[in-house]
Amino acid sequence: MAVPGAVTSVMRSLFSHIFCRRAQIATDSLINCKTLNSFSERTLETCERKAMSSGSGPMKPPNIAVYADKEQFGQLKSVLQKCVNVDRYTFVHLNDKKVCNDPWTANVDLLVVAKDTVPSNVQNLFFEYWQKGGRLLDICSDFVCKLLPAVSERKTETDCGNANSTVDLVTRSRINLVLPKTVFVIPENAVRNLESIALREGTGTVLIGVLTSDGSNRGKAVLSQARPNVEEFDFWRRLLNDHLDVNCDNIPPVELTPCYLFASSKTRLDDFVSCIETQTKGGNCPRGSRLSLSLVRPPDDIPQATSENIPLIVCEEHGRKCVQPIGSYFEHLKSRSLGKVVLFGDVLPSTMDVINSQVMPHGVVAIARRQTDGKGRSENSWLSPEGCAMFSVNVRISLQSKLGQKLPFIQHLAAMAMVDAIRTLPGCKELDLRIKWPNDVYYGDKVKLGGLIVQSSLIGDSVHCVIGCGLNISNANPTMCVNEAIRKDCPSAGPLTIETSIARSLTKLEKLVDAFQSHGPKAVLPRYYQLWLHRESKVMFRLKGHVQPAMVRGLDSYGFLDVYLEKDGTSFSVQPNGNSFDMMHNLIIVREAA
Repeated sequence: MAVPGAVTSVMRSLFSHIFCRRAQIATDSLINCKTLNSFSERTLETCERKAMSSGSGPMKPPNIAVYADKEQFGQLKSVLQKCVNVDRYTFVHLNDKKVCNDPWTANVDLLVVAKDTVPSNVQNLFFEYWQKGGRLLDICSDFVCKLLPAVSERKTETDCGNANSTVDLVTRSRINLVLPKTVFVIPENAVRNLESIALREGTGTVLIGVLTSDGSNRGKAVLSQARPNVEEFDFWRRLLNDHLDVNCDNIPPVELTPCYLFASSKTRLDDFVSCIETQTKGGNCPRGSRLSLSLVRPPDDIPQATSENIPLIVCEEHGRKCVQPIGSYFEHLKSRSLGKVVLFGDVLPSTMDVINSQVMPHGVVAIARRQTDGKGRSENSWLSPEGCAMFSVNVRISLQSKLGQKLPFIQHLAAMAMVDAIRTLPGCKELDLRIKWPNDVYYGDKVKLGGLIVQSSLIGDSVHCVIGCGLNISNANPTMCVNEAIRKDCPSAGPLTIETSIARSLTKLEKLVDAFQSHGPKAVLPRYYQLWLHRESKVMFRLKGHVQPAMVRGLDSYGFLDVYLEKDGTSFSVQPNGNSFDMMHNLIIVREAA
């Protein structure tokens, strides 16, 4: 049996075999900023300047991009999350390929460079980002030598004095910093535009300094020979806030809570419990991914919720008093099966983790008021502040069905459901909610309000699709929210509740799946294109080393992006998986075949 929720190599191979006949050619097509001719370089530079401009680019949550290996990324993220406003920033993991090939600079508020050794081509791109006004935190990497050419020698940490002799020049107090085995020695007078922040007492060696770029853009780089540590939380928080303009507003920490099991009827509740219990021993759900669930029936003691195990409390009232946490959800739910069983938690790691913890029956939905580890596309994080509709639903699809044969369409159906759940409300017809390919919800063409991600597993002759959705309903930060758009465009409609949005989205999704299963893509594409941002958009496309303009015509018969080259009349299919896009700035980056 495949692991539930994982995008397995089996599924990837299956999708490639079934869906990618035309897309095979497209894998040799990309825009690569390092190998373009002069015309293309000028075109891309123009696009990048647009992306760097806050006035002209799309409004998306700002990123903290971390260039590090996988273990370093996890460690740094856990420390930095204690320092910054976690409701404002998403953390993005960068590697060499992403740096060289992806349009990663557009929404980056802070670049963190943490690898010991940085390749020269990557250093050049980081240096360019900094010179254009970017904010950068260099942690013990040799990139410091690119920023300060006079610095080129590593010394052992003990040669530079004791860590406890470090002085914070702002507070004039001693601080305890964590140093690697070797550090670069930075003299106080290395360059004129270097401001010393922390020194080794009695040595004149700069452990942490702020370097400002020349010119009008005034990029800033904090050069640190120490690794961020929670013991000096106040120091690092002040450093990020004062010198790198990072929002460090204090957000009270949240603790994970139990999950509550609700259903629209006692029969559905009992069937779900029976399904879970047949797969478990002693009432404990098997470990599917990173999380397990433990069934609890009041008045049994409720164990503490942790990142590895969440108590699942069976609410015997099933459809009445106990559904208060999800308000009028069941009143607005008009589906046959989707959303009829609900796992609700105030604070969960991720609703996708909850669904993936178990081989869930078709239609089960997990809802959270907040998430501590929300999932985004390409292993990115999804911001999960209170006021955001956050839910994941398990949809089982037969491989032999129309949708099973064209499975990439499932994400398009889910995006349509999220948008039309709101636009079909009384008074909201003119609300300008739109779909950005492949999986984002926008207000107009500038402001990102939400998105979705699909994880699939092949189990028997069915595909289990876990569709994770997030949509800003009443949270104004980090961008704006649906209710703000409603107040602006449709004031007579009144505010939308989270439970109404989720219930209507699931109802719409079920109807769209039914229509597709009966009639195929023709049943949904006309409405999809009405909501889509990209029909006949002009993009830059590279084929066999040559970059040329192309036009996005729509979706192909399998749900991939259909791109047309007017010069020779050739069509190409472009997949979302493994590729990168900045569709709002007309960039398509498709990985070349290995």
